Amino acid sequence: MELSRIIYYILRVLQVASGTIVAGITGFFLYQSNASTWDLGRFIYIEAAASLSLLMAILFLLPYTDAFIQIPFDIVVSLSWWVTFGLLFNFLGFPCEWVFEWMDVSPFDQQCGKLKADVAFSFTAAIVWMASAIVNILILRREGRQEDTDVTNHYRQREMRRNPSVV
Repeated sequence: MELSRIIYYILRVLQVASGTIVAGITGFFLYQSNASTWDLGRFIYIEAAASLSLLMAILFLLPYTDAFIQIPFDIVVSLSWWVTFGLLFNFLGFPCEWVFEWMDVSPFDQQCGKLKADVAFSFTAAIVWMASAIVNILILRREGRQEDTDVTNHYRQREMRRNPSVV
């Protein structure tokens, strides 16, 4: 198996893992909250984006999907993860302080730790989906070059069979 295909499958597994973690943590917050649906709009969007991301990643793990079809979906899902990261980053405020300060994450302060993990894995998912789009573009370009080389070799061999004096 080629290196690009190995990287492709590793990225897809990371997409499934990060989507599962974000869906689980966000689902826990939705389950624990007693607020109305208007107040939980951002969490409902995050849960929907994570679920759609999980579905797409699992479908793209199947070997029959083409890289050309996957590229637009990878970009759109990556953009939805960037929106998810922005929503979580904007939500995380006063009670948990700055999101990138990991010194106060402890087993005793569970809510802030879970929120920060949610932010971190949504950021990871956005990066991994964008990297997957880039890897798919590279795979597609390499396959296109291989086809061009095959066509050139085919015509060259055909000319040599027709006219053996041409070298």
